[in-house]
Amino acid sequence: MSATVSHSLLVEARDVAKTFGQGDLATSVLSGVSFALPPGELTLLMGPSGSGKTTLISILAGVMRPSSGQVMLCGHTITSLNENDISRVRRRNLGFVFQTDNLFPALTALDNVAEVLILKKTPRDQARRLATRALENVGLGARLHHRPAQLSGGQRQRVAIARALAGDPTLVIGDEVTSALDGASATTVMQLLRDYVTPKTSALIVTHDYRLERFADRIVRLEDGKIVRDCTVLEKCS
Repeated sequence: MSATVSHSLLVEARDVAKTFGQGDLATSVLSGVSFALPPGELTLLMGPSGSGKTTLISILAGVMRPSSGQVMLCGHTITSLNENDISRVRRRNLGFVFQTDNLFPALTALDNVAEVLILKKTPRDQARRLATRALENVGLGARLHHRPAQLSGGQRQRVAIARALAGDPTLVIGDEVTSALDGASATTVMQLLRDYVTPKTSALIVTHDYRLERFADRIVRLEDGKIVRDCTVLEKCS
């Protein structure tokens, strides 16, 4: 693996660009994006559909490679790593919450969380203990043995958050995690993510929902593949 980058930033993108296709069919999705995320922040990444938000977080998470530029994730220059090493960095440091809960319908809430930990080589008994604790932390201690069809949309998304947080990641990335939820459920989900942020951890959440700004320490706005606003103090973002 590459040498560890000697700074405390959890994520840093330097002049990142992403183009899909070639020649006359080439489409530029990101252009010269530079972005840094320190610990201790809940950051909202906002912008219209097609602005490049999902592409950017996919690159920051090491799921997609940029066409050019560098990305550091939790101290490692992942743009210089092979796929196996990127996966190791991601497993150790990153929790991801998707727009849809992506739960296995045949598994209980407990097993949905535990199986992800088992895939990370956590012993089964320990995985189930960690999964139980994670579900209790999101208020689902009484729903451990319920399958997704027996849970509400908000409860399913809380299982997804428990799954992302069970391994104590340094960074949580979420993609439109409240888009399918009612107002009360969205508030519950965002408060869980807000509470997870500590001086050593951060959350980066893609959203179109301006109601979520009250949970944020910082708002970054992306338009046409470029950052057009980056406000580290919420009061200055109006």
